[in-house]
Amino acid sequence: MSLNTYTRRHFLHTACAFGATALAASLLPTRLLAAPLAEDGTLTQETRLLMGTVVTITAHGSSISHRTHAVEEAFAAILAGVAIFDRRNPASALGALNTAGSLENAPAPLLAVLEEARILGLASGHLFNPAIQPVVDLLTANTTTRQHIHVDAQELAHAMSLTDPAAVSITGGRITLGKSGMGLTLDGIAKGHIADTAAAALTAAGIANHMVNAGGDIRVSGLNPQKKPWRIGIENPMRTGHTFATVALSNTGIATSGGYENYFDASRQTHHLVNPRTGTSPKMASVTVVAPTTMQADALATTLAFMPPSQAVSFVAPYKDTACLIIGRSGERYASPSWRG
Repeated sequence: MSLNTYTRRHFLHTACAFGATALAASLLPTRLLAAPLAEDGTLTQETRLLMGTVVTITAHGSSISHRTHAVEEAFAAILAGVAIFDRRNPASALGALNTAGSLENAPAPLLAVLEEARILGLASGHLFNPAIQPVVDLLTANTTTRQHIHVDAQELAHAMSLTDPAAVSITGGRITLGKSGMGLTLDGIAKGHIADTAAAALTAAGIANHMVNAGGDIRVSGLNPQKKPWRIGIENPMRTGHTFATVALSNTGIATSGGYENYFDASRQTHHLVNPRTGTSPKMASVTVVAPTTMQADALATTLAFMPPSQAVSFVAPYKDTACLIIGRSGERYASPSWRG
């Protein structure tokens, strides 16, 4: 889904087990477990509705005025990112590109994210392909009740013909979409990038210990108030609100892809994750990736969802400080050797 509709990553919830009691907040469609503020007053936590989801920023240490200022800087960074990557807003850079088919003087963050998408696309045989947007639009247009979906074969073939990544041209600051009707979505990478920029703003403001949770795309830095790594709970896709596994993280990103909450039909066989090679949805329930940045975790989680588990585990192996956990629809568990959780 886009940055201004409900995000597809509703699968992580923040365990944040630094308090004796956790507050379970049912903020649909995202379920968060948010711990109470530290009793010594060294923690600031603020939640806002942004990017069509719940964004929570947690800052630990320093003075309250310092933390408050840093959190505002982080939210400002998020808003700046939305102004670039919100594909449904024609005033955004990406929205303008999709509307006109070209964009002059593209902002540096858009160019940088597109380059990361290009690199991952080449490495994965274009299983990561931002040009998939026409197919997603077609599926969305053919369902209104989430009960049934029927897509004409010819219409699907036409939409698939518009997903050629080679038709996306970048020359200097100019981006051109080479086929009429093309459109790009960076939903599988941009929210992770935005979480990273918010975390960078907190670090620049002098808050070394913090967490940014952008609807399940999470970036953590430093330690929690108990001076331990932040604990992140991965939701069980078969039992909403229940934890399948937990991981302890510091100075890293984590994200999950899956279609069990954001689907097009009652069978949940067709959802917003669409394989660029086939136009169909993957069979895995969820894929979680831990990586040095949330942008990397976000994009890899999307890509691995389209691979058989054994291939996905092998694919992630060469990436430094990166691990994955794959959950099958019957609860099967596949993890890379580097997974710690």
